Amino acid sequence: MNPPRKKLGVLLWYRIFCGFSALFYLGIGLVGFSALLWDPNLTKGVEHPEAFKVFMPFFCGFLVLLGGVYLVSFFFKRSRGAWTFHLVMICLGLANGFTLLPCIFLLIYWIQPETKAYFPT
Repeated sequence: MNPPRKKLGVLLWYRIFCGFSALFYLGIGLVGFSALLWDPNLTKGVEHPEAFKVFMPFFCGFLVLLGGVYLVSFFFKRSRGAWTFHLVMICLGLANGFTLLPCIFLLIYWIQPETKAYFPT
């Protein structure tokens, strides 16, 4: 069975969601790294500054990694595995308060048979 050729609106909104999420996570992570490097008073008023200095690079690194994963989603070819990967990315967006509502609608339309049929097996 050949996949349908018409573009689906959910794909446009999914790309907007991925672009926003990538910019959000990369931006927060890179700002966190720059604050660690250039702000000597960052740990002022923190109860455990040593723990903060150890934890913060891991947290910022995770955010940059997550932003990179959202960027990678733009380069997948249409396949059943890509559909599953995109579904996982939508579900990850459900954990973010900024993208919770759009992800609910994305999820509703993403699991529709038309969207599944767009991605060949």
